[in-house]
Amino acid sequence: MVTTYVVGFDGKWQETFDDREDAIEWAEEVAATGRVVEVVVRRFGFHRFVTAFPESEREALAARWKLPALSGGFFADGSSSGHQHYGSVHGGHVGGGGHGGGHAGGH
Repeated sequence: MVTTYVVGFDGKWQETFDDREDAIEWAEEVAATGRVVEVVVRRFGFHRFVTAFPESEREALAARWKLPALSGGFFADGSSSGHQHYGSVHGGHVGGGGHGGGHAGGH
């Protein structure tokens, strides 16, 4: 299975990258526009938090990935407020909208 890096902001998973550095670089560029952005790695159908921008949001976003109910990849939050949710990420493509589902996607 291929490892991919997924960048999310504005309540959606926006882009998938094969290269970690490319994903992080793009996330930093997007964050410079004032958005809260996070990067996750998808490998073997599981997702793991990589980083987030701005740095002031990183700890809160990383902590959510450690919660048992969320670490299975069901929900993701576009801000530290917990009100926006990403769609699922599965099968190598980005799913849109909603609260995700029982897929290994989002966080």
